[in-house]
Amino acid sequence: MSLLTELSERLRQADIMQLLLGYFALLLIVAILSWPTSPQLANNSWFALVQAKIIVLVLLSLYYGSALHYAPRHTQAATVLAILLFHALSLPFDVATYAVSFPATPLWWPPLITAVDIVAFFGVGVVLGQVMQLLRLSVLLPLAPPALLAGLVAVDIWLGRSLFNPFTAVAVVTLPHLLVMGTLSLFMVGWVMIKTRRSANAD
Repeated sequence: MSLLTELSERLRQADIMQLLLGYFALLLIVAILSWPTSPQLANNSWFALVQAKIIVLVLLSLYYGSALHYAPRHTQAATVLAILLFHALSLPFDVATYAVSFPATPLWWPPLITAVDIVAFFGVGVVLGQVMQLLRLSVLLPLAPPALLAGLVAVDIWLGRSLFNPFTAVAVVTLPHLLVMGTLSLFMVGWVMIKTRRSANAD
């Protein structure tokens, strides 16, 4: 089965469709609540929107990565692409709020770093799921992704640099974060491709 066919099948599954509807409902609510009630007030809706997006998408990546750590590589790849599709479909929200918020951040940065973080954190989630299974702590797996994310944020605060924290990196161009997450993403993509190719050759 090709990756596109796998992605099409994945998008038709109930969990993805429900999450997609909930995701857009959340973005709409965030945009409405953050929109200023008076023209004299500064419009900071873009900042609220990109923060909400990165929180949801990174947590989804961690949760699905950890939950699918045992799944075939093509299933993992299709799930990553589905989450990336969530991100791509919501880009009009980014552009619309950017046009009225006038942030100093370049328009291209949040879409780029969000996509990189999605792939990187999915890979981190896969490793997390495998470690939890190895330690026989799979019962605690639902609590592990937010705990890990909080730990990574704490590490960044301790170091005084934005290496792992996606929340600060999304609104400010942060090259160290891009380098770290980009490296993790490349490892994730290469790992999936190698494993998928080996499985296909074995068949």
